Amino acid sequence: MPPFRKPSPAIRQIELIHTSLGGLLLMCMVLTAGLLLPVFGFNGLSSPLVAACIIVTVAVGAGALYAQNLGAHRALLDQARLTEVLINSLGQGFLSFDAKGACGPVYSQACHALLCVDDVADRPVTEVLRVTGSPAAEFVEWLDILFMQGHALSFEDAVRFLPDRAARDDARTVELTYRPVRDKEGLLTRVVLIATDRTEEMEAQKRADQERQFAAMVCAIFAERPAFAVTMKQISTLLERLTRFDEGVLAPDFFREVHTAKGAALHFKMDALATALHGLEQELKTGKSRPLDEARSCIDSNRALVQREFGRIQNTLRDIAGADAGAESRGLIEVDEESIYRFARLLKQHNVSPDLIYAYQAGVLSVPLFGLLKTLDRHMLPLAERLEKRVRPISFTGEDVRLPARPLQPLLLALTHVVRNVVDHGIEPPLSRMAKGKDPQGSVVVDVRCGKSDSSSEDWLIITISDDGAGIDPNKVRERLSKLDPEGDWRFDDDTTVIQQLLTRGFSTKEETSLLSGRGAGLAAVYQQVLNLGGRARLVSEMHKGTRLTVELPARLKACE
Repeated sequence: MPPFRKPSPAIRQIELIHTSLGGLLLMCMVLTAGLLLPVFGFNGLSSPLVAACIIVTVAVGAGALYAQNLGAHRALLDQARLTEVLINSLGQGFLSFDAKGACGPVYSQACHALLCVDDVADRPVTEVLRVTGSPAAEFVEWLDILFMQGHALSFEDAVRFLPDRAARDDARTVELTYRPVRDKEGLLTRVVLIATDRTEEMEAQKRADQERQFAAMVCAIFAERPAFAVTMKQISTLLERLTRFDEGVLAPDFFREVHTAKGAALHFKMDALATALHGLEQELKTGKSRPLDEARSCIDSNRALVQREFGRIQNTLRDIAGADAGAESRGLIEVDEESIYRFARLLKQHNVSPDLIYAYQAGVLSVPLFGLLKTLDRHMLPLAERLEKRVRPISFTGEDVRLPARPLQPLLLALTHVVRNVVDHGIEPPLSRMAKGKDPQGSVVVDVRCGKSDSSSEDWLIITISDDGAGIDPNKVRERLSKLDPEGDWRFDDDTTVIQQLLTRGFSTKEETSLLSGRGAGLAAVYQQVLNLGGRARLVSEMHKGTRLTVELPARLKACE
């Protein structure tokens, strides 16, 4: 048995009132019976003493009961006042409404300030919340469902479709929550609405998110300082070209460079800069179809936003990005990268043997390629978590060759588009993968090999990025091509060949454009960087099994010109 609980004072006062009412009713019945005795043929009370005793007893009992009820009334009134003070002191808005949406007469004073209303009692809750038009009609429909007996939705599920924010003309955030009031049979009789000002909490959360974002950005920069330096230089060059606004700004090559810069900004957790670059992308995309002066005005406006965010990051990280504490303690001498490459150019200018230059390049300028490719993993895993997909860390296989980092940096930045496409386009959600008999976790493999080409005796570096995702649908590729080039020769290509158009044409099979993908410039940017290095690229895909991108580069990259 549950332990006995002593009732609260308020409950005891209510029980006392009920007991007093019973006693008063009993005394009234006794007096009435005494008066009605002659009516039923009985002798009436003839003794003055008996009558006096009855009158005195009733009077004393009635007085005692009145005194007790007066005390109970005062106690309950004090409780009510205390409850009202407590509710109003919480700073929350409390009101209730019935099945017709009519607000009750009891509500807290905070409703006036939080909901921006002068009166609440007997008004429709849609008016109090300032819900108008079709949302108001939907509100009423959901109320009907909410109070309907035996409906399938629980109270918690149904109220999710009711407004969760109060409409206000200022920037304050007022959160709305709902609680049920049920009768003894468990039927819903009223709904209590609670309005809470979350402005300070939201601002604190925003500050905390900004601090976490800044910490993540700093960690990403320290993990890949060379790539970050290349990204900042690339964005600076883009801004210079936008300031001059030559005709090349509206060319596809420049658009691909902006797209790559946006991907790099996302990788280094510079979300505000990435958003500004995304807006610039949109203006560049539509700029070709507008008059030049109008296009320039719109692009200049977006360039100013990019410039502002770029300058803010430069100022914030001016000291951090160049710091490398602890180098001297390890007995190392720090030499800037430009000095190393300047010496390599000097060797070339003095007609030093190409073998000697290559030896210098391999011994001094070169770094392990797998170390450079690790950036893809650091880019992919957070993105997969953001999209609620499960992907294993990238598996690196093959030979960990050494190559000069500088000529590879633009390609490495472009390759981030590949892993973004893998996560966004290729890897399916866990439930979809299990329905296809796959492991709920997607797999991505990066393989590096050195070998001979079929058409040449020269050594080639072969980088393969493969996944086990949904693959590329050639029918979707043909559908997009039919809109871009209805009479093109692609109509006679087989599926394997037509997929290559994703590399060379710069379009996407995705219908929606987002900050992550949909522009179609990612693979085209990769292809262009491969061509710049004297290489070639090829896509191979099989529906529901995955996609493989193969990049072939000359084994002896030109580190300096």
